[in-house]
Amino acid sequence: MKALFEKLYTFQRHYNLQMVDHFEFYGAAVPERDVPLFSHVLNAHQIWNARILGLEPFKVFDVHPVAAMRQIVEDNHKNSLRILEECDLSQRCHYRNSQGKDFSNLIEEILFHVVNHTTYHRGQIMSDFRKASLEPFASDYSTYTRQ
Repeated sequence: MKALFEKLYTFQRHYNLQMVDHFEFYGAAVPERDVPLFSHVLNAHQIWNARILGLEPFKVFDVHPVAAMRQIVEDNHKNSLRILEECDLSQRCHYRNSQGKDFSNLIEEILFHVVNHTTYHRGQIMSDFRKASLEPFASDYSTYTRQ
């Protein structure tokens, strides 16, 4: 299971960095909602890592400057790999959500959720790119594995 998650998180890192490249390339032409939306993606990844590792979490809707995003992607990836190395994925993680409610999930469930959440929002951003006549990029797993 850990080997699969390592592949998925490497895939996610690859396309998150490509997203940053596109934001840098298109600059002010990037649709208005997409920097906040991608910031939310990065925040959610960081928050879940922080819950598992006991770190200080970001806020769900913090908006990051594009210039800071590459480092956040790298930090998130590093911490996800740390989770894979140090944690038993079948263990429960007890946490409080952003509304203050207590929950728990298996670490493997959380890891899957992060990848799925990122893929969902990346698709929204690519749809926004198309509507704005910006060139989207293919970011599905099969495309990644063929590279």
